Amino acid sequence: MTTNSIESELAGVLQEVIGGLSNPDNHYTVLSNYYDHLTPGRVGERWYMAQIWFNTDTVSDVELTDEGLVCSVRLNERDRDQISRIVLPYSQIWQVQSINAPSLDLYCRTDKRHMKRPSDKD
Repeated sequence: MTTNSIESELAGVLQEVIGGLSNPDNHYTVLSNYYDHLTPGRVGERWYMAQIWFNTDTVSDVELTDEGLVCSVRLNERDRDQISRIVLPYSQIWQVQSINAPSLDLYCRTDKRHMKRPSDKD
């Protein structure tokens, strides 16, 4: 990962989340304007208003890459065996929360929230 691809505060928080996943009692949410699918057959498919639940039951293979936060995640509550590979671009992540009691914002940049889609007109 290059140092210019992610701001240092977000990098530290995401490293904390990744480390915290070793404890099954830890729960986090990562909120992003969108994520992109990396799953074969769905590559390039984009989903807007992403809120991804991070704990040992929902995510695996989490890594920080030049493209963003990449992970395998269970997105379909009706089919827990279905696992999707996604990327959340760093520039689109606007909030990270610890959902352990009490809930706590680990990172929050509301100025990054609701960024325009590439197809939006000014």
